[in-house]
Amino acid sequence: MKMSNDKFTDIVNKDKDYLEKYQLETSEGTKKYKDKFHKNAVENRNTWINDHIRVYSNYEEQVLTELKKRMSTLMPDNLNDEFVTRGKVLDDYLEAIISHNEDLDISFRLKLDLLISSINEGVSLEYLNDVLKKYIDKFKDMGINLVCDDFNYSIFTKEYMEAYFLNNNEDMLEKFEKVFFECPDFINHIKLCLKNIIINPLTKYNYAKRKEKKRPQDGYAQA
Repeated sequence: MKMSNDKFTDIVNKDKDYLEKYQLETSEGTKKYKDKFHKNAVENRNTWINDHIRVYSNYEEQVLTELKKRMSTLMPDNLNDEFVTRGKVLDDYLEAIISHNEDLDISFRLKLDLLISSINEGVSLEYLNDVLKKYIDKFKDMGINLVCDDFNYSIFTKEYMEAYFLNNNEDMLEKFEKVFFECPDFINHIKLCLKNIIINPLTKYNYAKRKEKKRPQDGYAQA
């Protein structure tokens, strides 16, 4: 059964609102109680996120299937050179429109989801660091400089990124092996960490602030 765009948008907005308002800390009780509350809250939130990643992966498959079905009815049977050339030109135009449209969602515009989804189990140290560099550089291009404290999703992501920002290859290899030994689920930790940075209110504020600076002023410039 197909879902309308409005219904899907409503589902996404409700999930985003739920996640952004999820309570991870409490001001009540002893320190031991607060620590336990935080630990349980993080575990419950991560379980919720993992469940919804599967749900949205299913949505993605449905959308891709529908797109392929529609494209098959539009594409000609024989793709000559002129058609292929024009297709590449259109792709370049689309890329330019996306990259320069300040009103698009930051994750879509910077293709951050594609970067995050490329991190899979069994990833190598070199590949992971390459993805992290591209991720950080994309934010830097938007005028947002990520620092080690931005990667504090868990003690393991924080520890690994501390070594990353020190840029010590020997230390990186040691940390890479250490965090995987102590946290076999480290890949999910780092992926969720990168997703959390995207939805972080401060990230959204800095992105919105940058867009506001780049908007043209009211009225016209006088000659």
